[in-house]
Amino acid sequence: MKKKLPIIAALSGAAIAIGYRAIKGHGIFNRLKYPDEHNAISRYVEQNHPGATYSSIQQVGESFTTIIDSGERKFLLTVTPTDEGVYVFSEENLTFTS
Repeated sequence: MKKKLPIIAALSGAAIAIGYRAIKGHGIFNRLKYPDEHNAISRYVEQNHPGATYSSIQQVGESFTTIIDSGERKFLLTVTPTDEGVYVFSEENLTFTS
């Protein structure tokens, strides 16, 4: 019985950690939390920056943000949904200082 208690505690801790990541939309859960936004962003990136990649989506108020890496530059993409269900995109260059 004593060996089962640490295993149960470890499994409970793992389940809590996975649940937290799912609720917050971290890692693989990001696509599950924001499926419409991922579809809109991937279409935008494919049309305007072919071959570019983007980071996980973060919600900021009513908008969503992600970092786009086109290889040539990195920029912040802000996506704002309208009441009509249309997404408005805006790009902001990122500058890095060392």
